[in-house]
Amino acid sequence: MNNALKLEPNDFLVASEYQFTTVEQKALVAFAKRESGRDYYEKPQWNDPKFAADFAATISPTLSRYLSMMASGFGPEILVIRDFPVDDPLPLFSDLSRNVREKSRNSEAILTGIATAMAGSLQREESSHQNGFIQQIYPVNDYKVESSGRGSAPLPFHVENVFIEKAPSFLALACLAGQKGVKTEYLAVTDILKFLSADEICLLSQPKYKIFSGDGFSHRVLLDAPVFDVLANGWVMSRIYEEDRILSDCPIATTAIVALKKAIAQAKLDHVKGIELEAGVILLISNGLAKRRIGGVLHGRKGQIADVNNVSNETSQRWLQRVCIEVPYL
Repeated sequence: MNNALKLEPNDFLVASEYQFTTVEQKALVAFAKRESGRDYYEKPQWNDPKFAADFAATISPTLSRYLSMMASGFGPEILVIRDFPVDDPLPLFSDLSRNVREKSRNSEAILTGIATAMAGSLQREESSHQNGFIQQIYPVNDYKVESSGRGSAPLPFHVENVFIEKAPSFLALACLAGQKGVKTEYLAVTDILKFLSADEICLLSQPKYKIFSGDGFSHRVLLDAPVFDVLANGWVMSRIYEEDRILSDCPIATTAIVALKKAIAQAKLDHVKGIELEAGVILLISNGLAKRRIGGVLHGRKGQIADVNNVSNETSQRWLQRVCIEVPYL
């Protein structure tokens, strides 16, 4: 595969791809092994200049440029990174905690390294059932009916953690084990805007809304928030949930919420794209964030995750890892 960048100016909405070479894979495994003693879940690594420099030296200039462009608001809004070295062997016990504890740290090192290459930091959300810097997207028996990272049910379109003021800038999902028939879908905010009037966009840009947390979080609410929220230096956050998690006490703002839901429904008919994640794929998403415009991407999950009771080398439970990345706005 040719890894040369082929981006037109302002070609934000193309889902670009990058594929690790065999040489890069070996270098990443060696890097992760050298850094295996770190606690990626509880102790930040991006403040360590040596870690950042070593990771930057491990990846290609092409991937570095992709990540830098995205972090500055001038790259693609979706980047599919293929063939990262999944931990080998990948533990396949029935207990998730044991799997995390006994796996090597390839994916943790790579995900953290991506944040450093974007000059960003990983975020933790204290109200989540997993509040470390890296979360497991893996069904938990008691919560399988939830539309959440610990559930098996489909996930409606949303922007990650928009119920907090400093929502993540980017979201990275690394697939350790995939499952046929389950897709990660995405929808560009610009495709939703096509079905909103200027007056409706103006209303949605006013601080008249309450935005609630979703399944898998203790109750949180962001008050007096705009749906299209201007942050700093021209960055704009689109705080969108497809579910009834955006509310308002203002009647006219309520009509804008109705218009937004209709616009999402219309955009979904023509513009939804998706990827059936498989082991070794990282999906890097602009988490509702765009620079000098309203943009970003919503993501969701289509399909019911199967209940795999008898794991084997051929069949395993779907397992993703997620990190929330914040890039500096100032």
